[in-house]
Amino acid sequence: MKKVEMNSRLASGLLSELIPTMENNSDKGNHLSRCSVLRFSNIVSSLSIEQQDAMREIGFGSLLGLKCGRLRQDLCRLLVKQCNVDKRSITVHGMEYKLTPKTFTSVMGVGDGGTPIVLGGEDSEITYLRAKYCSGKKGIPIGSLDDKLKTNSCADEDLCILFSLFVIGTILCPPTAAYINPLYIYALKDVSNIRGKNWANWSFNFLWDEVSKFNKNKISSMNGCVIFLMLFYMSSTKFQLSSVAENGCPLSAWTDSEIKRFLKWRQKYGDFESNAVSMRETSCGTSSVMGRMEEHMKRNNDLLQKMGLKMDSLTEKVEKLERAYFRQEGANVADDSQSLPTYTGAEATDGPIFSSPDMEMHPPIPAIVTLSDLVREKHTPIEVKERKVVYLSTSTDEEVVLKEKLVEVLQDAIKP
Repeated sequence: MKKVEMNSRLASGLLSELIPTMENNSDKGNHLSRCSVLRFSNIVSSLSIEQQDAMREIGFGSLLGLKCGRLRQDLCRLLVKQCNVDKRSITVHGMEYKLTPKTFTSVMGVGDGGTPIVLGGEDSEITYLRAKYCSGKKGIPIGSLDDKLKTNSCADEDLCILFSLFVIGTILCPPTAAYINPLYIYALKDVSNIRGKNWANWSFNFLWDEVSKFNKNKISSMNGCVIFLMLFYMSSTKFQLSSVAENGCPLSAWTDSEIKRFLKWRQKYGDFESNAVSMRETSCGTSSVMGRMEEHMKRNNDLLQKMGLKMDSLTEKVEKLERAYFRQEGANVADDSQSLPTYTGAEATDGPIFSSPDMEMHPPIPAIVTLSDLVREKHTPIEVKERKVVYLSTSTDEEVVLKEKLVEVLQDAIKP
């Protein structure tokens, strides 16, 4: 029995070592990045439902849908060369696309929570965690994280930190070495705020720093999320996918088989200089949706602002009429033909309320409230029937003139 367990562990260890090797050597030995999609997918498949839910809680749920197989190293190398670092753009098939952290979010599904990522602090803050995750002089071995994740059956804080380190080391900010910078623990030690960190911004800027070094021929391989460039490029073409992206995130639609179909389709049109490949006007499908949503929200905000200005103008006009109304002599004298209002002070909470059988009002108007107050608080001192204004009472000729002016203002306000 022990022999079987030892053989099983040995096989598991060999597989962990072989997976990144298979990925890195799959494109004629042109090693650009240690981005380990197969290794990552292997870990995701070993997580329980509860553990996957925990990963969604910390903001990395979209990456669970990553199933594009190995990284296409040659394709990524060509894409990096198409990048303009100064403009933060990429030019393919005659189209130049401006890239931002929002683009990164729309493709990878990893967003910004609002808190900047700071890799620093007191050594004592992470001493325990560094020891726990086997951090040595070179850093935290990605292989040790792999092993710990496979043996962790809980959905606890330890798993959240382990998985976050693994995501950083294999997908978001993969290094050229097999070790992760232990300073990332500073950004992860407060598990409740992992989701609140600016992961999209950090990963995006990290990538562009590496693209700059690579295109200046300072390095032959590079750190960073180069898989983002690959997924972005494929999603920007008009290639017809046979599957639909989950939650609008392109990475879930690009399976290994779909990428193989895409590469065969694209091969017919030549290199990146060819304009024969049909490209989208926007960066990718989700970006166009986000753009339309932002435009719609802007129109709504403009409309609300105009309505607010109109209400302010209405209030000002009503206040002027109100001041003129109360300056008139006998303005408060009621018509003898009207029944006297009854006082229901016992039921009032904010002030006495007057009611009369001849007054068509809803709700009753507190006596201490003025006409301008009613407009501000969106009460209606008169009843509108079939777009006609019904007077609450009749009074002197001078009052009628003032009321008619008020009616004109109010009727103008309720026009569609």
